[in-house]
Amino acid sequence: MFILALLIGLYSYSIFFLGLAHQLFKPQLSVISILLLLFTVYISLSYRPVLLIKLFVNKLYRLNKIGTVFLFFLIAQLLINLIGSLGPELSFDALWYHLTLPKMWLSQGHLSFYPGSVFKYSAMPMLTEMLYLPALALGSEVLAKFIHYLFGILTLIVTFKLSRKYLSIHYSLLTITILSSNLVFSWLQITANIDLARTFFETLALYLFLDKKIYKSAVSLGLAASTKLLALGSLPIYWILAWRQKISFKYPIYYSLLTITILSPWLLRSYLVTGNPVYPFLSPLYTDTRISLNPTDLWTVFTRSADPVNPVYIISAPFILFFLIRQNRSRGVANLGIYTGLALFVWFITPRTGGGRFILPYLPALSVLYLLSSRGQR
Repeated sequence: MFILALLIGLYSYSIFFLGLAHQLFKPQLSVISILLLLFTVYISLSYRPVLLIKLFVNKLYRLNKIGTVFLFFLIAQLLINLIGSLGPELSFDALWYHLTLPKMWLSQGHLSFYPGSVFKYSAMPMLTEMLYLPALALGSEVLAKFIHYLFGILTLIVTFKLSRKYLSIHYSLLTITILSSNLVFSWLQITANIDLARTFFETLALYLFLDKKIYKSAVSLGLAASTKLLALGSLPIYWILAWRQKISFKYPIYYSLLTITILSPWLLRSYLVTGNPVYPFLSPLYTDTRISLNPTDLWTVFTRSADPVNPVYIISAPFILFFLIRQNRSRGVANLGIYTGLALFVWFITPRTGGGRFILPYLPALSVLYLLSSRGQR
């Protein structure tokens, strides 16, 4: 999965630098896309795809009845979402800037910054919007929506891999079925937003960190922050996890530097065009700064959010806490619990403008914890 994430990042940054070079035109985008496709095929062949497919099919044949039921519901949800992704775009944010800005850049042939409040986000990191540019160059916003739909599938795959560290294949399938049952997940899969891309990269960063692949985790978090700057809020979480695991002091420093390095081209562009590397944050144009410390907000987002989250998480919260207390000697489970708790705290101290969308990147870990508290460790 890390290689795939790296290829996605490479593709996005290739388009980004084309934009800086005033070369955002269909022929150049086609060449970049074809070259990346050929490189991806070359990399894939080294992983012996036929053998991997055979192993995957064999695992499907070994599923018991309950696992087959979970798989059926998962596929049904994805097919329903696929139908929605093939329709016209209705999301406000996508129509405001996720699709509109790339269309404007294509018409000009380069990445432009547009002063003022209407397109105040035109200087922000936009890794996913770069991926939408080739689709829009072909005249298809549906293809751009499909790209975001695929990020939903990638999120489910990496969540499945995370769950398999603790649970059987059958309950790992249930984990991702529960994750995909969140209405906020289904809604995002039929839009050209960016939140599923951020969720994929953030979940991959967690999976790699728990797998002790520290630098790969840092790269993944850098890609998440290049998708949405708010992902930098996860950096202190990994500092704390590194300290808890008694990892050498140099690793959190290297982790942070690597994450910022991946993000730095976007920060530098923003600084050069606005004088502020995190524009529109820390500027008068950004007015969504209300931070509520009301504890009932957590209840609201899990029960009455405008983009709904499955209430099973808040209902099972006492059982999850009890499970974590019992499992305090299991470092892997404890780290997962600490990550989830700190992630919810990070969400709690940020503005509530995103509703369920902003808590989505932390739902994969919470989904695994929910199943762990229900079934225990494998």
